[in-house]
Parts: sequence; structure tokens; C-alpha cells
Amino acid sequence: MDKTAPNPPSNLNAVTTNGNKDTNVTGYAEIGSSVNVYVKNNNNGTAGALIGTATADQAGNFTIKTNPAQNNNTFLLVSATDKAGNTSQFAQVTTNK
Repeated sequence: MDKTAPNPPSNLNAVTTNGNKDTNVTGYAEIGSSVNVYVKNNNNGTAGALIGTATADQAGNFTIKTNPAQNNNTFLLVSATDKAGNTSQFAQVTTNK
């Protein structure tokens, strides 16, 4: 049984467009893993609200449109969970325009 957590998502980019109405997070994670995006809690640095999820494709790439959209310079935390249920450490990305 697989008990090894996947590597944290990498090559992250978070872009807010359309007058702060859309935020897309892109990157790379273990193929087939479930990728989750959270707002970083500024008080203690932990994950706050879950704002998006997607599955990494056969090349490991993913795109997540967050709900709700995030303002520029918002800190986000991204994790990957493999098919065995093992979850990676967080990777951080900051939204930009």
C-alpha cells in the first residue's frame, strides 16, 4: 500500500484577471492527484477556506479557477492528494495580474 505523500505542487502561477473577477491557479502535481487551493490564513499561516480543486492530468498539469476570485497579492496554499489518500505539504503562491 502506498503511504508516501506526493511532492508539493510546483511551477505554480496564480493570475487574477477581468477586474478581479477571475483567478486561475496553474501548475504541476503528481499525475491523477487531486489538487486543492486554499486561502492562506494571515493570522497563523495555516490553510483557510478551500477555494478550488482539480485533478492533475496525464502530464501532471492542472488549472483551477478559484471561487471566489482573489485580489492581487493574496497568498494561496496548494496541496496534492494522491489516489491512496496521501497529502503533500503545502506550496505557496501569490496572486498577480
